Amino acid sequence: MHSSSSHSDETGEAAISSQAERFVEGFRAAWAAPRIEQLTALLHPKVRLYQPVTPPAIGFEAAAQSLQQVLELMPDIRGEVHRWSAQGDAVYIEFTFTATIGGRPFRWKLVDRFTLEGGLAIERVSFFDPLPLLAAVLTRPSAWKRWWRMGLSAFRSPSGAA
Repeated sequence: MHSSSSHSDETGEAAISSQAERFVEGFRAAWAAPRIEQLTALLHPKVRLYQPVTPPAIGFEAAAQSLQQVLELMPDIRGEVHRWSAQGDAVYIEFTFTATIGGRPFRWKLVDRFTLEGGLAIERVSFFDPLPLLAAVLTRPSAWKRWWRMGLSAFRSPSGAA
């Protein structure tokens, strides 16, 4: 009886670990050369995205719109995964984004915590210090026009709430 229960627990843990590993590999591939289709393929229909500076994106359409804005603001953005960890349905990914802002390269480190449901992200909470990113935009006048145009909509809630 104990070995059956233990085996069942191990099987469940292995399935969760395998699901997390597949998710991280999808995340790694999606941010290596991002396209909106790859990024949204990781998202659950009822996804919620939380990040510094901008309002939460609630639901698949709002999340897709939010990700599309990132790609439009920084067309050459790339993400490099350094390490990850999983516990239960939570996956933590430590990575670095690189992009050109105002004609100059910029890098920033992040940790995202994902909650998975059925192998897809139903919630993402992004942890990073937004001040260096905002400073890079503010000190690079050639970036202002694009960020001003896109940024106005970025600071409204993609979920449609005011």
